Amino acid sequence: MGLSLSLGLLTDRQGAIDSDVYGNTQTLKRHRNRLKLLNVQIKMIEQEMKEIIFKNEVLKRKIDYLRSIPGVSFILAATVVGEILGFGSIVNTKQHTSYASFDIVLKESGKTRISKRKDSHIRAVLLMPSMTGICCNTTLKQFYDRFKPKKEKQLVP
Repeated sequence: MGLSLSLGLLTDRQGAIDSDVYGNTQTLKRHRNRLKLLNVQIKMIEQEMKEIIFKNEVLKRKIDYLRSIPGVSFILAATVVGEILGFGSIVNTKQHTSYASFDIVLKESGKTRISKRKDSHIRAVLLMPSMTGICCNTTLKQFYDRFKPKKEKQLVP
């Protein structure tokens, strides 16, 4: 998540430098080299992750299980498994829901909301696949549309 964020910032900065009328060619060259280096390092890190996971049969099975879900990439599966420590300490789905901060809590006002107390990183990682699932999967779209009128802030328009 952090690598993609810094890569995005560098790409935005690169666009600003490209559009500058008096763009400094040396600065432009340094930014392009930095982007290339980050891309190479991201690929190396992904390869190292794959090597580590494929050496561990238990992790590999968990990653493969998650990847069997349409739209779940290797990085997403590895992040989720890594964030919740390989599902070792969690025994039921309520604990999964609570750990990822997707559990519903009752506020003093009487309204219910997602708790957002625990691991915000899992929520952030699962946001894009959730949006993709809602847009591409008709069953999920119908389920989401049922709750859409009740939501103040909608995930997908």
